[in-house]
Amino acid sequence: MPTICRTATASDEPAVLEVMSLAFGRKRGSARYAQDAVRFRAHPADHQVLTVDGDVVAALHIHRHEIQIVSCIATKADVGEVSVHPDYQGRGLGTRLIPELQHRVDESVLEAIFPPQLTATGI
Repeated sequence: MPTICRTATASDEPAVLEVMSLAFGRKRGSARYAQDAVRFRAHPADHQVLTVDGDVVAALHIHRHEIQIVSCIATKADVGEVSVHPDYQGRGLGTRLIPELQHRVDESVLEAIFPPQLTATGI
């Protein structure tokens, strides 16, 4: 049962919405389901997914906020909803998404400080 954590893509929308719907009891057509769909479509990369045998079984939403402090702008990320398909709950899959998110946040911070084009030229 190979599991993979990765950033969601637009093509993951149906699977992510299905997992959220089942995990939180949000019925297709409800106002909350529609809000989830709009949020996902606007920023699919703000979601991490965990797949088992290629099927999305868990998803995590990241709330990103830009905060201005004097003349600096900082990006703050909060973990939003973590949803796990009911058939996979209780196996630690939602918990597994958190360290993966931390790793990705650490990478993005380093890229912001040391952009790849700068490090590639040795600057």
